[in-house]
Amino acid sequence: MKYSGIGGQAVMEGVMMKNKDHYAVAVRKPDGNIEVKKEEFKGISSKCKLFRVPFIRGIFSFIDSLTLGMSTLTYSASFYDEEEDTKKTEQEKKKSDTVFNVITIMISVILAVGIFMVVPFYLSQLLEKVISSKTLVIFLEGVIRLLIFIIYIVLISLMKDIKRVYMYHGAEQRFAFLRWYFGINQDGSHSKSIAELKRYYDWAIIGVNHEDIVAVNVERYSDARNRFQRELESNMLFRYHYETAYRWLLRQNIKQDNLYSDRKFDFNIEYNRSLEHVYPKSKIGHKNDQNIALGWNDEPIKDECSIALWREEMEWTCKEDHHIYNGSEHCIGNLVLLYKRDNSKFNDADFRKKNQYFFTDQDDESFKSRHLIHTTMVFSDVNWEDKISDKPWNKEQVPMRKYAELKEFENEYPEIYNKTN
Repeated sequence: MKYSGIGGQAVMEGVMMKNKDHYAVAVRKPDGNIEVKKEEFKGISSKCKLFRVPFIRGIFSFIDSLTLGMSTLTYSASFYDEEEDTKKTEQEKKKSDTVFNVITIMISVILAVGIFMVVPFYLSQLLEKVISSKTLVIFLEGVIRLLIFIIYIVLISLMKDIKRVYMYHGAEQRFAFLRWYFGINQDGSHSKSIAELKRYYDWAIIGVNHEDIVAVNVERYSDARNRFQRELESNMLFRYHYETAYRWLLRQNIKQDNLYSDRKFDFNIEYNRSLEHVYPKSKIGHKNDQNIALGWNDEPIKDECSIALWREEMEWTCKEDHHIYNGSEHCIGNLVLLYKRDNSKFNDADFRKKNQYFFTDQDDESFKSRHLIHTTMVFSDVNWEDKISDKPWNKEQVPMRKYAELKEFENEYPEIYNKTN
């Protein structure tokens, strides 16, 4: 894919996007309307060939970025000035803004050098008087720099205006997506745009980045698909590949919602998410090579009577291929997506108690996970209980459900080969 050259940054109540020698700023004004400004920008790096020499050009590119950044920030802030001097002409305003930006950049650079370089250096000089080890002094200097930076970020984030600027971070990435989306809609083919949107969504779920999705990079897709599949197959999925488990279960719930035209998935779960073990992990044990009983966290178990199901017993024979599949408390077959606050309500309850709690007549707001259709379907499955012994445990259920989830992944994410192969 050819590099677009598009970049940007957040400004006060808006975003600035730049491509080559032109930039545009969009600012939400106090009355709610969007003000868009388009202008040409040629920095000092474009005025002399010497400024474009490798290693040297980075300095001047940095200065150009600071200049444009401050200019657009000042422009966006001008809409929120309490008292604006309307008597000044446009030329006078530009001149005063230029002077202000130069002074601001100079002060910013001086403060940055002073706070992040000079202060840590002098503090390290003081430490050398009491600490003989130079390695330790260098390490502590690094810690001081990091602490100063963190304190700086925390302090400026308390400012109301800076908070608003932070809210617009990431808007340039959204712009890149919209630019691609409207690009594929130029021929007016609705079916094509829907298919491409689905492909974008599917590839993004397994970790393919925007550039590779847009370029239809089959190699990157294959790498991401194979990695995602390996992690999804792992019996230690919950412990070592938590994000993969979350992404897959999120997709499964979104898929079920999409079957109903009147439903809209609540993506706020991203900020309140949790993965729940259907069979409580604390009641499942396993044994090591020395035949020592271990819990879900691989720590020795004091009382084996507390174990209701052993990992080694989780086996299921597939009637189609006659292969024996196994599972564990941490595999995809034993996991569901919940809202975080609902997870704590289950504690170490067995499936039967969880099922009763899940389907009681509680207020939907007090138990939001009931809105997750895929999760609800899992808890409504009667096969979690052993019909023969009438126990709330079925040693075949976890590997059987794991097999079903992996089969669905293979159907949803087929292998794709380059046309040249």
